[in-house]
Amino acid sequence: IGSAMVATGALLLGLRGTVPDMVSVLLAQCFLLSGWMTISFGSLTAAENRVPWRAGVVILVVAIVGCFWFLVVTPDFSLRTVVTSVPPIIFDIYVAVACLSYRGNYRKTTLRVLASLLLMSAAANCLKTYEIYITDAQELFVAGWEVLQFYVVALISSIVGTVMYVLLAVHHVQEQLDLELVQHKRHDESLKIAAM
Repeated sequence: IGSAMVATGALLLGLRGTVPDMVSVLLAQCFLLSGWMTISFGSLTAAENRVPWRAGVVILVVAIVGCFWFLVVTPDFSLRTVVTSVPPIIFDIYVAVACLSYRGNYRKTTLRVLASLLLMSAAANCLKTYEIYITDAQELFVAGWEVLQFYVVALISSIVGTVMYVLLAVHHVQEQLDLELVQHKRHDESLKIAAM
């Protein structure tokens, strides 16, 4: 669900200049930020960590209101970029810490790789946001290396992240199978004891 929301947001963002800004900016950011939060919370669940829904929704609402403010009330692309970049940075760092604190067996390595990926994404996003803010950029695709590296990292993160999520799903299935085997062994042992 989260990936579909991010993809929809990216598609709407790509329509900037051909559709109204309320669609290509505000609605796009609603999809992007909601999707990123959903993916982040799924990652927290995989790391067996508490999902802070209320805090996430508050961050999301503040970012969307800020996006609206800097789009309609006092238009400012660089401040709008800051407001819409902070939530994914927060989500990425929070989830990375949760992944690094996971103490289980099967998922530990996969979650550590995912944490590294999330920290790399957060750093790239910070660098991009800082560059747009200090140069007071007023358009989406600025030709600096700081912005380019963000898109390269985002592309790599989406590919590697997908692989990590598939691995996490496989780990979950393996854990369920192992649990079922343990239960069957206990059941067989109790039948043997009862038969004596």
